[in-house]
Amino acid sequence: MLDSKKIKSYTYLKHFPIPFLEDLIRGQVIPFIGAGFSRNADIPKGKEMPDWNKLGELVAKDLPSDYDYSNPVEAISTYEQEYSRTKLIEKFNELLLTGIIKPGKAHIAFSKIPFELVCTTNFDFLIENAYEQSSVYCRPIIDEEHLAINNLNRKDVSLLKIHGDLHHPTRLVATEEDYDGFLHRYPMLATFLANLLISKTCFFIGYSLDDPDFRQVWQLIKDRLGKLRRQAFVISVGASKQSILKFERRGVKVINIPSNAKKTYAQILEEVFDEIKDFWSKELPSFSTVTDENTKIQLSLNADSYSRLCFFSVPLKYISIYKKYIFPIVQNYNFVPITVDEFIQSGDNLLATISSLIDKASIVVVDISSNTTRNELGMILNSKKSKENIIIITDNNDILPSDLYNITTLNRPENFLEDVDDFVYAFEKYFNAVAGNTQERINGEARRLLEKHEYAAAVISAVTLFEDVLRNELDKKNDKSSNVYSLTQLLRLANERQLINQNQVGELREWIMIRNKFVHTTDRQMNRHLATRIITSIEQAIQHIRNQ
Repeated sequence: MLDSKKIKSYTYLKHFPIPFLEDLIRGQVIPFIGAGFSRNADIPKGKEMPDWNKLGELVAKDLPSDYDYSNPVEAISTYEQEYSRTKLIEKFNELLLTGIIKPGKAHIAFSKIPFELVCTTNFDFLIENAYEQSSVYCRPIIDEEHLAINNLNRKDVSLLKIHGDLHHPTRLVATEEDYDGFLHRYPMLATFLANLLISKTCFFIGYSLDDPDFRQVWQLIKDRLGKLRRQAFVISVGASKQSILKFERRGVKVINIPSNAKKTYAQILEEVFDEIKDFWSKELPSFSTVTDENTKIQLSLNADSYSRLCFFSVPLKYISIYKKYIFPIVQNYNFVPITVDEFIQSGDNLLATISSLIDKASIVVVDISSNTTRNELGMILNSKKSKENIIIITDNNDILPSDLYNITTLNRPENFLEDVDDFVYAFEKYFNAVAGNTQERINGEARRLLEKHEYAAAVISAVTLFEDVLRNELDKKNDKSSNVYSLTQLLRLANERQLINQNQVGELREWIMIRNKFVHTTDRQMNRHLATRIITSIEQAIQHIRNQ
């Protein structure tokens, strides 16, 4: 269940229905991008990106003077009949500013939302270009034969271009004949789309009721699914009551974002998409299963909390070596190493999982010796404002761009397993420097969260810091590593060695139980008075231990 209080804290997401947001996190939403979205592109001065109606009007200008314009499809059909399909495509390239326009900020913001599949009826290439700028590979699906090719890399985005694009003139759906023959000529594509929409929720972006693309897609859904179709949504900014009623009569719920005189439509969309990305990243762990307790604790923190997660992006063939030789180093510094394969997510959206882990991790280690991890490095660099907590692992064949020279980089031996000792030594030296940069913030994190009124997160952070300090101190006094003990066992050992007294043991056990409730349930109720008492108590216990 989603926390309605968290949703209300967002400027725009509070206008989204909770069932839609639940489907979003579960990976059950498919966005449909229409011509209206292309108007948010980065367009040179003096140029204009037409919507569908405007495109029809501009095409009609080249028709004989006695032509009487009625609608875009009729005008485009007449143009093709008058001048040929070839001239129509050339005209589209000219009017749609192919090769001139670039993705706008709204496009870039959209491309960072970890959808696995996006559908569009647009002819242009703005979406593909936006994904490229965000370092996410976008795999276009144009023809029916593309459906037979499995996407083996689940970290890619599939872009279903329902009506083709300007690189495939014969596949383009633009004229009356194209529209009328679409279902007959592409039955597999129509069936594929219908099968998807049995279990997915449509999210229309950049469509109006007058758009023939919207009407055809929605009619296809109604024809194939009837009453079984799921609730669909369309996003609008400052929609009129009449427009909302028209959409809803057709079974489409309008997510109406209030207009703002100080912001353009594109700016509002950009901020909406930023909020969707942020919300998905924050809430994803609550819809997932994590087997490691320490990982679960770190994932339970708020997105703006400083976690102990250290995300490893490494080639599959090296994971076992990293886990055996490198993970213990990370754990010795009280960080929690994690890879994607340890994170079981509802809906199995791998791209969303990676995006969430990158956002939540305070340190990222990426071995760029595979195409997959090089792509993830692009995601990491786009996500992380600060580069000081990124460690790049290279081999002798990797050539780094000049703009990455200021990032901590370590060379991995070509024969990794045989020469692993030297690499382990070098990695610990590098990791010590990176981890050292974070220690001061870790020590003050509970108080920072307390002042922000994030009481549950503050308690989780305080108990985690206490556990780190206790383990470090006991490791100095024991032959056996403290990692084999639970936190409750550590309290008993600490009491036996007089690091804490019996009264503190009882109180600390109570604080640990409260922390565990926050981690394992959705109950985050906590008042400032109790949170302050817990944090002060833990700070005193830590100070007592450090003074021994």
